[in-house]
Amino acid sequence: MPDDVAETPTDELAVVHLKAPCPKCGGAVVVGDRAYESECGWRVWRNILTHDISQAEMEEILRDGESRVIDDFESPKSGKEFSARLKLAASAAADAEADEDAPKRTLELVFVDRPVQSVGSCPKCKSNVVLRAGNYFCEQNTRKGADGEAVTPKCDFVLWGEVSGKSLPEGAVKDLLAGKQTKMLKGFKSRSSGKAFDAALKLTPAGKIDFVFQEKTKKKA
Repeated sequence: MPDDVAETPTDELAVVHLKAPCPKCGGAVVVGDRAYESECGWRVWRNILTHDISQAEMEEILRDGESRVIDDFESPKSGKEFSARLKLAASAAADAEADEDAPKRTLELVFVDRPVQSVGSCPKCKSNVVLRAGNYFCEQNTRKGADGEAVTPKCDFVLWGEVSGKSLPEGAVKDLLAGKQTKMLKGFKSRSSGKAFDAALKLTPAGKIDFVFQEKTKKKA
């Protein structure tokens, strides 16, 4: 490289800034490994109660004052998921006048009452089956008690939201929980051969999913 050409440090090339300014100083907010932060000292941790705050969510908070409803926060006490918005704390813009050693609360939770809806009854214990992290669990199938301590699940029933590479439509899940066979579904993929196939689904007496294949019609001679 010629002597008169300055080499740009790799770290500078990797710096990413949000498209919204810092609420404290109006400067740029840098996307760090663990936090969104400004050179003035304003900072928000990227993970809050097991939810990773995306760049789009953080920009929305800085732009509008709060995020949309986020559904996957997890209580550190009970281990249960809950819904809430993330909102800029009222003191966020006034931090410049605060004691540097005082704790800084940059975001606060706005709780949202969004009841969990049942998609059907558990074929094993007749409790409600609810959607949790993309899969359908009996509400008795939990490994955390009300106090957050580990417990033995009272029921082990679960329907995985994806079967052989295909996401199950909620209508098919409801049919299965009602003891019905689903209609023919397209887009499954064989684990062994990788080939696509169509099949209907039904639940076995043990609560497992079984494929039902369409019989091929024999050609008349």
